[in-house]
Amino acid sequence: MRDGDRHKPGAVEGSTMTKGASRLGVVVTRKIGDATMRNRIKRLCRECFRLWPGFVPDGIDLVVIARDGAAELTLDRVRDEWSRARPTLLKRCESVLRAASG
Repeated sequence: MRDGDRHKPGAVEGSTMTKGASRLGVVVTRKIGDATMRNRIKRLCRECFRLWPGFVPDGIDLVVIARDGAAELTLDRVRDEWSRARPTLLKRCESVLRAASG
């Protein structure tokens, strides 16, 4: 995604490398917080992904990059952030899947 398409405090990227179910990767650097905080953020993202099975089409590897401010997020706020990013992400997924199949 281009800079203007990013949703703060997390950026979301998608690509296709696998067949089957979509997968999630979460990147949280040390500048976000200590290990406990980084693990909490990863758990929140994984839980949101688990509770929203159709968030991205099958075959998409989704990478979420935590940004400043991610430490204050709750599960509801993560879902809100992802809801705002989803229309742009789905357009990106369509183009990635189209390119992979053709």
